[in-house]
Amino acid sequence: MYDVPNGHIQVWKFEGKTWIQVGKDIPLKFADGDVFTVYAGKDGSVEIRRNGKLLTTRQLLDVLIPIPTPTVTETPNMSMILPID
Repeated sequence: MYDVPNGHIQVWKFEGKTWIQVGKDIPLKFADGDVFTVYAGKDGSVEIRRNGKLLTTRQLLDVLIPIPTPTVTETPNMSMILPID
């Protein structure tokens, strides 16, 4: 989650019946045109990147869960281009 007014990113996971924050807030301000990307790994980790540069990694799962290998050659990811007013 990117908290625009406070300028930080938070990573959350759903566990049981509640949401739990993983790690501390990540202080970060985006500029117009920056690309925010999160890569999800098969080992339960997520990589947080800005403009392709690794900012931090968070471990979401305590154990390895088998995930079928994607048939595409790219790593599954999510990207957002954020307009800054």
